[in-house]
Amino acid sequence: MTRVFMSLIISLMLVSSLGSAQPREHMKEMMSHRKEMRGAFMDDLKLNDEQMTKMKKLRFDLEKKQIQTGSRIRLARLDLKELFGVDKLDRAAIEKQVRIISDLQQEQKLNQIDHMFAVNALLTSDQQKIWREHMGHMGEEAREHMMKRGGMEREHSMKHEEEDH
Repeated sequence: MTRVFMSLIISLMLVSSLGSAQPREHMKEMMSHRKEMRGAFMDDLKLNDEQMTKMKKLRFDLEKKQIQTGSRIRLARLDLKELFGVDKLDRAAIEKQVRIISDLQQEQKLNQIDHMFAVNALLTSDQQKIWREHMGHMGEEAREHMMKRGGMEREHSMKHEEEDH
């Protein structure tokens, strides 16, 4: 009974921290759409060669930071899983580990914000207007995606509940 309870807690913690896995085809489609949108957006900005070079470096630096932080998150989740795998649970240690994971996730979000401000600083005032308009559209797309994803998460968790019974 204790093992079932611990498994349930681990599952809930991992689902809440990982989010639901998207089907691969959906992810490929979403990434392809994002790449097309980014290409059209970059064309609209009409960046000069110097801006383009700086933009590529900023993107590379962000990607590198996000990969490093993402790896630290995965390791922290593995440590959390280990904390749940013992006979006597240590609530303080588990809470501490959850906070570590949350802090790392926040770091990733702040990295993205830093990147957005750095990109904005490269642009002329006319380019910034185009950029702000694009960012507004991205916000709408993100909300739509989150709504769809929320529905998928519920379906995903319900499916796993059925498999557990």
